[in-house]
Amino acid sequence: MFGLPGGGKSHLAAAIGLALVEAGYRVFYTRTTDLVQRLQVARRELTLEAAIAKLDKYHLLILDDLAYVTKDQAETSVLFELISAL
Repeated sequence: MFGLPGGGKSHLAAAIGLALVEAGYRVFYTRTTDLVQRLQVARRELTLEAAIAKLDKYHLLILDDLAYVTKDQAETSVLFELISAL
């Protein structure tokens, strides 16, 4: 979902995620910056592939505040690796 701040995107995404959880799906909701930081740590520890494999167990990943990820090469690289792996 894309739009101006304060439009309710996060709330709507959380509601959709909750409905899917109640229907039996596995959903992971996180701020994108938090996930990128965790993936960068995993890369440094040489466990990135395993970290991505854990995320692949979810039916849906909801990445909130995608626009707040800086355009840093390391951040965009791990995010691209996640997206391309799933």
